[in-house]
Amino acid sequence: VRADDKAWFVAHLHFPVRYYGKTNRIIRSKAWFLGHYATVIGSELKTSILGQDPEQYLKNYQGLMVGEGSRNIWFADFADGEGFKYEIITINNSD
Repeated sequence: VRADDKAWFVAHLHFPVRYYGKTNRIIRSKAWFLGHYATVIGSELKTSILGQDPEQYLKNYQGLMVGEGSRNIWFADFADGEGFKYEIITINNSD
């Protein structure tokens, strides 16, 4: 997030990704995400994520949430067998 590493985000998206922002949509392609990155991963979402204590994330049956309130990113574990493979399943960037 801090480095605006679009390639990292694209590599960690698990399609389709739900997006809730000024409009709600289903992200179905890497190309769409990259073309709309500045809107999807806006400054308020970045602030929410970077302001969070890394040890205080939320994890429940829905996955792992980074951020707070209505500005957060949800990850789910898609590992086969050992280890973890967290991928982005939902991006919330709304008021």
